[in-house]
Amino acid sequence: ANGCVYRCRHKKTGKTYAAKKLKIEEEHVSDLKRNFINLKELHHSCLIKYKALYLDLQQHCGYLVMECFNKPS
Repeated sequence: ANGCVYRCRHKKTGKTYAAKKLKIEEEHVSDLKRNFINLKELHHSCLIKYKALYLDLQQHCGYLVMECFNKPS
């Protein structure tokens, strides 16, 4: 899915994450939740871990929070 990715920080732990902002339509919310649950359960050293999904139905957007990967320079 297309969207913008933002760097964010957990207020309590200070850990850095990536949050992808997605445009969503209400009829796709259940599919998005189901896909997130499936992605969150994938574990492999080559995959970014998915942490949380936040939905803002009034703004028609969702935020997919995942590990932040800093590419080597």
